[in-house]
Amino acid sequence: MPDNNSVILVDDFDSPKELADFIKYLDENDEDWPHIDWTSLYWNDLDRARAALRMVQEGERDTTKFEKYHREEMAKLRRRN
Repeated sequence: MPDNNSVILVDDFDSPKELADFIKYLDENDEDWPHIDWTSLYWNDLDRARAALRMVQEGERDTTKFEKYHREEMAKLRRRN
């Protein structure tokens, strides 16, 4: 698991109804859904990786900016966990 908020654990609920109510609540209240917060970091990394690949495909050989970004983002992730 990338983060404690990256999944909803079924065992945390006393009944299927309680789980369903929680999911319905989250569906109606995006701001209260920490379970998707971690995805922004990974999508951002994926976008950066695609950009770096494009740079290489277009002949750019200096990937220092991407490498620096990747190190910084991984450090942020380690601090969050």
